Amino acid sequence: MLDSVLPLQLLHMAGRPPGRPARDRTAALTERIRAVHAEWDATYGWPRITAELQATVSA
Repeated sequence: MLDSVLPLQLLHMAGRPPGRPARDRTAALTERIRAVHAEWDATYGWPRITAELQATVSA
């Protein structure tokens, strides 16, 4: 079961808040997702946003 759980979820399950680097990465990713969503007039769903983010990382 734990192999499908994200590290941040493990911290939450343990009752500990995520550290600053994890919060910073989460905040940066959230901003990027919002930017992509806004760029496409809020018509992109999660599959397209995921593909866009992966393409950005691969490029």
